[in-house]
Amino acid sequence: MSPAKSLTENWPKLLKLIKNTGLEKDTIIAFTDDHGDIFSERSLWYKTAWFENPSRVPMLFRAPKKFAPNCVSGLYG
Repeated sequence: MSPAKSLTENWPKLLKLIKNTGLEKDTIIAFTDDHGDIFSERSLWYKTAWFENPSRVPMLFRAPKKFAPNCVSGLYG
């Protein structure tokens, strides 16, 4: 199963579990990923340099309503 498909199928299950356990108002979920395929690319053996490939990884957050919704499409760092 691809990571995107897995996330699509399991994200609602995770949210339901958190709601059913009564932790919905106190839980922040942060999801991110890395590019495993960068290993040894550009003669690098460690993931310590930020080239374009690893910096274009989506992040997904879910936070209680006390935080205002926001979407950021730019690069920061």
